[in-house]
Amino acid sequence: MGPCDPNDNAPRLYHVADDAAVTSGLAWIATTPSFAQASQLKRDVFAFDFCSLATTPDGTVYFQTYSQLWKVSP
Repeated sequence: MGPCDPNDNAPRLYHVADDAAVTSGLAWIATTPSFAQASQLKRDVFAFDFCSLATTPDGTVYFQTYSQLWKVSP
């Protein structure tokens, strides 16, 4: 399924441009493993449903789940 499939509820990471509009300005950021794969392997039932997130000036994104810290680098 593609990143914009309304029937797919797998978590995804998107970059939203400063000038984003209704139909433009979103860029899907693929991760390895994908969040869908990580969700299947996780031990936390709600790991990506209720997590904290922070970004750094270089574009690195950190996700804090209940038991893990994920780092997504540009």
